[in-house]
Amino acid sequence: MRPGLERIRARIAVSEDARSTVVDHLGGDAVIIPNGVFTRRFAQARGAQEWVGTAQEPTIAFLGRLDEPRKGLQVLATAVPTVLQRHPGARFLIAGQGDATPVRAELAHHGSAVQFLGGISERDKTALLSSVDLYIAPQTGGESFGIVIIEALSAGAGVIASDLLAFQRVLDGGRSGYLFRTGDAAHLSEVIDEALTDTDGRLQRHEYAREAVRRYDWDTVTAQIREVYQMVAEAAQVQATSRRPNLRDWLGRNR
Repeated sequence: MRPGLERIRARIAVSEDARSTVVDHLGGDAVIIPNGVFTRRFAQARGAQEWVGTAQEPTIAFLGRLDEPRKGLQVLATAVPTVLQRHPGARFLIAGQGDATPVRAELAHHGSAVQFLGGISERDKTALLSSVDLYIAPQTGGESFGIVIIEALSAGAGVIASDLLAFQRVLDGGRSGYLFRTGDAAHLSEVIDEALTDTDGRLQRHEYAREAVRRYDWDTVTAQIREVYQMVAEAAQVQATSRRPNLRDWLGRNR
């Protein structure tokens, strides 16, 4: 890849983690500009009545590949029984494609408290995130950003995420949402309990997130990308001008 990369005048990485990967393996550097999200689309979306929770019956969502271990469904599944002991009216809405037979069998005795929605459309995803009280991101690794977290925050859902560095950055160290120890189902259940009972804490995070997500909106991101392109274009123009032969010098060399 290196010969091709040498021709690139500027690189963009979506996060510090993505930038570090580029620098460590390929050298050079990259400017960090995050992934863009149409935040207003999520902020203005209408929830679906069947997914809207209440104080006594809160709804908690998971969205991801069900049979991909690093997406962390098993971590959430292990936390479910403890959460339901403390909040018996809670409902877990699990969306995503893939074979989840083992997890389904493990949680089957909880009945309608755990619902598998299967793969859902973009429209349904927007409605889901706009309906639920909490969105859980229990990934165990391999994440450089966390775009669904931004979508959930934009939709007004409370977010609980594993404390991967990428998620810590997106959640501003816990100011936009809650963090739990990666892979620790017991700690996840404690944090879910805290989020469901700490109304003031959730409200504070929601207010902070409403402002923080603006830096991921496409209006902001597009302006930053255009600045990079403008810088490259201006640098190329200067380089082309400096290489243009001076007529007098050219005549002197070719007499």
